[in-house]
Formats: sequence, structure tokens, C-alpha cells
Amino acid sequence: ISYAQANKLVWREDATNRDTNFSRNYIRHILTPMAEDLQPGSKQKLAEIIKEATVSNTKKLAYTRKEFLKYAKTKQGRIIFERQKTRDFWT
Repeated sequence: ISYAQANKLVWREDATNRDTNFSRNYIRHILTPMAEDLQPGSKQKLAEIIKEATVSNTKKLAYTRKEFLKYAKTKQGRIIFERQKTRDFWT
């Protein structure tokens, strides 16, 4: 919210944000508050775990892209992968 205010952005509520038929909203509006009631601080701990997983996944993805692109060449603005070299990547 502070970012939006600092950058003079207008708040827009998505109509689906409260619909608990969507898993993301069920977790946000039902499961997370239940977990917090049962174990205070669990919401913060879950946020930390998600952040760690995201950072780890981002690093792995960047590494995989870098390694995979070693097997690519460009031709007329397109990326071309040679089959044998690409197979070698997975072995």
C-alpha cells in the first residue's frame, strides 16, 4: 500500500480476490488465519519459507537457463538448439 501511495497509484480491487473457490484465496482467507490462530507467528514463518523457496528457485532457473543456452545458437534472430547438444544437456 505504501508503494502505491508513494507512486500515486489508484487502488483497484479485483472482483475475484474474495472468492474462496480459488485456491489462492482459500489459503489467504481461510487456512492462513486458522494456522495463525493455532500457532501465532505461523503466517510470518510461512512468508519466510515462501521467500526462501522463491529465491532458491530463481537462482536455479537462472543457472539452468545459462547452462541450457550454451547449447543454443542464433540464426536470423531465432534461437536454434541442436538436438544432440540438447540431449547432452540432460545426461
